Amino acid sequence: MSHQYKLTHEQGPAHEKCFTVTLTLGTEEYTADGASIKKAQHAAAAVALSKTSYPHPAPKTNRTQLLRGSKLIKLVVMWTVDLASLSHCQPRFP
Repeated sequence: MSHQYKLTHEQGPAHEKCFTVTLTLGTEEYTADGASIKKAQHAAAAVALSKTSYPHPAPKTNRTQLLRGSKLIKLVVMWTVDLASLSHCQPRFP
């Protein structure tokens, strides 16, 4: 399935920009705001994952093995989108 990010709007002074990005996923579109283009893209991807009608991909994991005493412990690290960093950016769409 193809996807495309498009910068659809930017506002604010240079030191405090707010970017709006639209993610096109197949025939669906998702829009989100962020303090940087990359953060807006991540936010749009998070919205798409929560609202898409398409099947979800398998989660990516990073497996690290640690030796604690005599037991081998596997840690699974999941990446998440940090939406807290978007707090200063006011969304254009309620």
